[in-house]
Amino acid sequence: MAAAEGEKKPSQRSASKIAGDHAAVNPAAADPPMPVPGLHHHHNIPAANRRLTPAARLLINCGIFLIATAGSFIVFHTAGDPSAIDDPAYALVAFLFVLLGLSFVLLAPVAGQFPGATRVAVAIAKALKGYLLGGGN
Repeated sequence: MAAAEGEKKPSQRSASKIAGDHAAVNPAAADPPMPVPGLHHHHNIPAANRRLTPAARLLINCGIFLIATAGSFIVFHTAGDPSAIDDPAYALVAFLFVLLGLSFVLLAPVAGQFPGATRVAVAIAKALKGYLLGGGN
């Protein structure tokens, strides 16, 4: 027993030489917690490019609204009367809403590169906003 007390225990091997001997004892020490603001900060994207212009924001909001309207349009017309499925007019209107909504959403990130297309899309979005929601431009 005395010999056993005098013997040294073999030390645990560390996971990495950088962290030292504490890496085997505390495995979480290798990955320290990162503060939340550090997760949202991108050094390679300028702050001006992360902000959306009002035209791009209008296009995204109107596009999302049109896609959601198309989905609710289909659900409303098929859930009420199963024989209404034979009438393809509502499906055509819903398909056009989806296409217009997708074109708005896809144009929004590159709105600055295509000013002519952006002006036309914003005019259509404002007209649809006034017509569908009854709001002012």
